[in-house]
Amino acid sequence: ESLETFRFYLSGFSDFIQGSYDIMFAEFYAIYQGFSLAKDMEIEKLVCYSDSLMYCINLITGPNVKYHVHAMLIQDIKELLSNNKCFSLPHP
Repeated sequence: ESLETFRFYLSGFSDFIQGSYDIMFAEFYAIYQGFSLAKDMEIEKLVCYSDSLMYCINLITGPNVKYHVHAMLIQDIKELLSNNKCFSLPHP
């Protein structure tokens, strides 16, 4: 089936990150919130596309990072992905 078959709005979110000017944190946080929302809604299959390949996607899909400023959030996203095998974050 084509992608057009499945394009419809289920839910959304927005947030304000007070005191933060870190764009990488905002990107990681949005990815985390999106996967968390999908998990809570019991979405069975999800593909998340992001234009943040160089920074976010590579850090999420690559080896564990211990000393990155956002290591905990990256690990939380990795856990959401590993616990939900039908969620994916492909490289564009």
